[in-house]
Amino acid sequence: MNIKKIYKITILTATSFFVCLISMLIHNNSNLESVYTSLFYIPILMTGLWYYRFTIPLATAFTAYCFFLDFTDLGRLSINHIYHGFILIFGALVVYYLSKKLSRANQELETSRSILAIEKERLKIMLLSIGDGVISIDRKGNVTFLNEAAKRLSGWLDECAIDRPFTEVFKIINEYTREKSEDPIKKVLETGQVIELANHTALIAKDGTERSIADSAAPIRDENGTIHGVILVFRDVTERKKAEDVLRESEEKYRLIAENVSDVISVFNVTKNKFTYVSPSVLNVRGFTAEEAMNESLEESLTPEAFVVARNVVARNVKEFMENPKEPKNYISEGQQSCKNGDLIWVEISRKYRYNSEGDIESVGIIRNIEERKKAEKQVFYISYHDQLTGLYNRRFYEEELKRLDTKKNLPLTIVMGDANGLKLINDSFGHAMGDELLRKAAEVIKSGCRADDVIARLGGDEFVIILPKTDAFGTEQIIKRIKDLSLKENVRNIDISISFGYATKINEEENIQDTFKYAEDFMYRHKHSESLGTRRKTIDLVMNTLYKKSSREQLHSIKVSELCEAIAAKMGFSESDVSQIKIAGLMHDIGKIEIDEKILNKPEKLSKDEWDRVQRHPEIGYRILSSVNEFSVMAEDIFEHHERWDGKGYPRGLKGEESSLSARIIAVADAYDAMTTNRTHEKALSEEEAIIEIRRCSGTQFDPEVAKVFVEKVLGQKWEQFNKV
Repeated sequence: MNIKKIYKITILTATSFFVCLISMLIHNNSNLESVYTSLFYIPILMTGLWYYRFTIPLATAFTAYCFFLDFTDLGRLSINHIYHGFILIFGALVVYYLSKKLSRANQELETSRSILAIEKERLKIMLLSIGDGVISIDRKGNVTFLNEAAKRLSGWLDECAIDRPFTEVFKIINEYTREKSEDPIKKVLETGQVIELANHTALIAKDGTERSIADSAAPIRDENGTIHGVILVFRDVTERKKAEDVLRESEEKYRLIAENVSDVISVFNVTKNKFTYVSPSVLNVRGFTAEEAMNESLEESLTPEAFVVARNVVARNVKEFMENPKEPKNYISEGQQSCKNGDLIWVEISRKYRYNSEGDIESVGIIRNIEERKKAEKQVFYISYHDQLTGLYNRRFYEEELKRLDTKKNLPLTIVMGDANGLKLINDSFGHAMGDELLRKAAEVIKSGCRADDVIARLGGDEFVIILPKTDAFGTEQIIKRIKDLSLKENVRNIDISISFGYATKINEEENIQDTFKYAEDFMYRHKHSESLGTRRKTIDLVMNTLYKKSSREQLHSIKVSELCEAIAAKMGFSESDVSQIKIAGLMHDIGKIEIDEKILNKPEKLSKDEWDRVQRHPEIGYRILSSVNEFSVMAEDIFEHHERWDGKGYPRGLKGEESSLSARIIAVADAYDAMTTNRTHEKALSEEEAIIEIRRCSGTQFDPEVAKVFVEKVLGQKWEQFNKV
């Protein structure tokens, strides 16, 4: 029999005995018989109550039984017996009611205790099994409980930690300042509020190890709200803290990269059609702040033309991404963006797509300013298809355009060939800078005379070509006439702009366009032969006049040498045409000095070696200038050789004796005589007699003996023999 049943029997026995005593007092009968009778009732009453089957019928039967015993015992039935029976019935009912109440109360108590025990066990299991540390502290600040996690993290065992001050078991500091942190238990007891532990809190375990912790402390209250202690719940966040530190460092690193790179990094939410991030570098690229750029729509961030392209590109890219999101591609496109100051810049956008945490499709883009690259590409394209000197199209572009335009709809298709006259002569006489200037001016004239849609190109050198779509011979003649009229109004340093033209027209589709080009070229060369002669003559005159302007002494010297050459040739029996030829050669014998600096030509002091070397190049320059003109090509050889010597020690080729032309040997004598008999800044002029003596002395070494003798005797009228060699 368990304790609960003993407890019940004791209560029932006491209650029954109490009823018997009341009965005895009512009967005023306290003899042994009454006690015996009452005690006889007790086991019967207890038995009924024990099994909880003491219902009203059973109570009635029990009372009747009691009457029977009483009657048989006393031998009579009286009013007292009846009264006694009623008292017994009442007592039995009271006992029944109280026993039922007591039984129900005990049952509820047992149920509550059982539930409480289960919940207590459950709470204990939870506290022992959770990963967070739990510490219970009483109002005095002493530890009353630690779960397993708290023991492990703090390093304290129950027998060591229980009843110890909380601050001794739970030592916390600030991770950064290393200062002792405020006691959270004291604060909870004072305020009665739940508090969160401060950030960057570290727990110093019993063995001295340090752990980052987080979470909170809360008061323990009863049903009246009285605080009886504090529950501290904490967790080890050391690894999380390390991960957060690593993540923060990583984010900081990438933030610094994003904020300091010249490229703009942006995140565009395609689903919501808005920017969610734009790096601060947009300020340097476009002049907008990051906030201003994020508030732009995609359409506002691009030019209208670029937006149309971008919209189609994004739609196509998103479709591909959705079909294969696990292998996102990198997409690159170009477009123009507007800057805050109104400028437009070319940008290259590199995109990748992804799903964000909300399931939206995002485009992560790197936007790079490629304005300079675009300018370079444009320049490369320009160079690829344009002539750098004149700005016209080049041969490559001409050939591609000719293929494109060679169609039926462009017939009649005319090709015009042009050639700048006298370019080589100008290059040789005045240098290539002068020739380039002439070509640029010729290009301007041709462009001004053509229509906007005509294709004009420089094929190279002095040749130009014009493609005239839907233009017949009459229309072509009008264009050429317009160009020639414009050229008459232009010149370069007194050199007229002269261009020879020729053209041919393709009328039928079956004709070969290359044949048309050949006909135009041949036509042009026929015109050039007749038109360039006058130009070259004018150019030679201009060269000589330019030389004379640089040095007036050169003009007088050239005229005098020309006269002496004419006289010598005549005395030597030259024909009239040959005399005229050598006269001109004598006049132009120093034409090569056009490329010598006038400071050198007019220098009063003796020339330096370098300056003298430059002067000695004038025969070669003169030859190069005159050889480009057919009518002067013969005398060009004479001018090239006029500083050769009879003994082969001259320049530029070191020819000896009759290896140089007779005209050159004549020019050499005339040139030397005039030089000797003319005052120069660094040397006084010789008399005629002194000059003849010098010529006689150098005869057979520097000069041709025959030419020298003819000059002295027949031109100067002196006797050769009287001037002995020194």
